[in-house]
Amino acid sequence: MRPTIAGEESDCHADVVDSTFLWGFCGISEKKFDLSSPVIKNEISFYTKGGIRLTSKQLKADFPNTMNRKFICSAIICATAGVASAATLANRWSFTDDTADSVGGNTGVLVGDASVSGGQLVLDGAPNGPGADSMGFTTPLDIGGTHGANGVTIESWYTDTGSGSWSKLFSFGNGTGGRNIIFNLQQGGSGQGRVQYQGMGGEFNFGARPSLSEEHYLALTISPEGLVNLYIDGAQIPVVNGATTGDGNDLSTLPSSWERIGASNWGDAGMSGSVNEFRIWDGELSAGEVSQSFALGPDSVVPEPASSLLLGLGSLFLFFRRRS
Repeated sequence: MRPTIAGEESDCHADVVDSTFLWGFCGISEKKFDLSSPVIKNEISFYTKGGIRLTSKQLKADFPNTMNRKFICSAIICATAGVASAATLANRWSFTDDTADSVGGNTGVLVGDASVSGGQLVLDGAPNGPGADSMGFTTPLDIGGTHGANGVTIESWYTDTGSGSWSKLFSFGNGTGGRNIIFNLQQGGSGQGRVQYQGMGGEFNFGARPSLSEEHYLALTISPEGLVNLYIDGAQIPVVNGATTGDGNDLSTLPSSWERIGASNWGDAGMSGSVNEFRIWDGELSAGEVSQSFALGPDSVVPEPASSLLLGLGSLFLFFRRRS
């Protein structure tokens, strides 16, 4: 007998598979299919747990005596087709021995007395302005042009040893032209941190700068529409007065004439400290992915969701193949 399990009109989901059960979700009810039975009976129990989205509107399974390989292959096709586009790592500077970009191939260019030592980009904060110790890039990042369609996430593990007035961890845009993405280590001499993004009203100091001479994690996400979210050490931090998420101009409109880690296009102080890791993602990391990245640390990268799903489903296929 080859039964067919049909879902409702809404899309179906697949969640956890172990040696006993496949959990499937169709419509508003989640269903448990007993894989140990040679025939799937009509008695279907219900469960209340979310799952990975599938595009198929029917779950079909052939069950002679064991799980049929054909169903597993179909599930892989359905699942991978239904995965929403996720953030993809575009650039990664780890400063292990040099300024190489191990993902995007955009080697960093050291400015002034900036150096790479002990697995870190080392900056001494002098002199002020564009000539400050910092790092530029071999080719323009062009964040607006490259990531405007999908959004962008900027990640960094950094240590601030006492950077001066208006010092910046990074500044991308057109500098003194006023259309930028900037993370100010210190707003003026206030001892407060601040994020700036083109067109974002209500900018304010988000609070005391993170503790000096200790490594911190930063993630800044910007959607294609210009919605800005900031995370420090895994926790979300408000970027505008009265709201956690800022709203600026479309990301695609961001210029690319000034792009620097550690220096300002104005006469501001350069960054004093070091950068352990700097990454740029095409797309926005979710709050959960940010928390995971913070927990993993600078030497590991959060698995990209599509890759994780393929790995998991591939393992599932092999498991049932061995049992058949």
